[in-house]
Amino acid sequence: MAQGEHPLLIDDFKKSKRHNIPKSVYFNTRSGMIHVKENTVFGEDVLVITGKHYNIEEARNSDVPLHHVPEKGRDIIIGKGCYIGSSAILIGGINIGDYAVIGAGAVVTKDVPERTFVAGVPAKEIRKL
Repeated sequence: MAQGEHPLLIDDFKKSKRHNIPKSVYFNTRSGMIHVKENTVFGEDVLVITGKHYNIEEARNSDVPLHHVPEKGRDIIIGKGCYIGSSAILIGGINIGDYAVIGAGAVVTKDVPERTFVAGVPAKEIRKL
């Protein structure tokens, strides 16, 4: 399911929706677009979220009210051949490199290099693949 103003782009859409993206995956495009490249697989209950509320410092620096949600600039790009484990949360703006693996329950707030396994809260590199 996708909600928001920006586009959700899924390469090989028909195949991915049928085989690689469960219905429980949630895509939030409130603050940027999401691009999922070919052969990426999602576990159940994954959240891919572009929007976030500004904290005190971010709001002050941007001269907006506390908890403001930016309207753009928080794109999420997920490379080809990735695996996103069940209940992972991806918070934009981030880039997930090709063939990266995100562990179940991980909270990803920073870029993940290609062929890297990350896990934990917040997600940290476990090893290169």
